[in-house]
Amino acid sequence: MRNPLRLPSIAVLLVAALTVSCAPSPALDEQAAELAPSFDLAALDGGRVQSSAFEGKVLLLEFWATWCTPCVAQARILEPIHSDFDERGVEFVAISLGEDAATVRSYVERTPFPYRVLIDPDDELSGRLGIFALPTVMIIDRAGRVAYQQPGLSGGDVIRKVLEEALAG
Repeated sequence: MRNPLRLPSIAVLLVAALTVSCAPSPALDEQAAELAPSFDLAALDGGRVQSSAFEGKVLLLEFWATWCTPCVAQARILEPIHSDFDERGVEFVAISLGEDAATVRSYVERTPFPYRVLIDPDDELSGRLGIFALPTVMIIDRAGRVAYQQPGLSGGDVIRKVLEEALAG
């Protein structure tokens, strides 16, 4: 019998392989002028988190799902970057898409994130942002503008460069 989850996994891997980032996407120039959308999401550790909590800060959003194999690779890329930029005031947030809190909590207990995890179980925020590939990394500058958005794997050097530019202001 055929595994029904295998085909979506292969499709996700193919999309990720085709969108591995070595440089910001061409649409970045258009996105840079756009203000990031507001959000109000449940936090895995309880309560709710609003985008207004990050006003005036550089924010990296990592959109992911527990079933997404490339998301594991993206998280590994982000871990040392988080360590380097956390003390410099950059906020990192992982946003799980399309999954309930119990599923995400079980995954995070086995594979913890070094930063806050939020849940978008109904894909409300990702739908507004037009995020259709996982993982996707978005960086928001201090003025609340989208400085970077890349579907698929984003390379560490590119992320570091964008974060440095966003901190420089």
